[in-house]
Amino acid sequence: MRFLSEAAVREFLVEFVETARAAVDLDNVSLLAPVIAVWKSTALIHADKNLHRELTRPASEDFGPVESQKVPSE
Repeated sequence: MRFLSEAAVREFLVEFVETARAAVDLDNVSLLAPVIAVWKSTALIHADKNLHRELTRPASEDFGPVESQKVPSE
């Protein structure tokens, strides 16, 4: 958390608490794992100045069309 800005730390905490409450309601603490993993990746990017610069600079090329994902019907 030391590599995140104060605003990002607050955002993480809000997301974590909201997800934790949902996890308790659903009796499924594994819902917290993706939240932690994503924020850990974010902190790692902020910790590496070269990686952060590379990932936040404008793209120099068009990477082509993006195929839409089909959402399975419920």
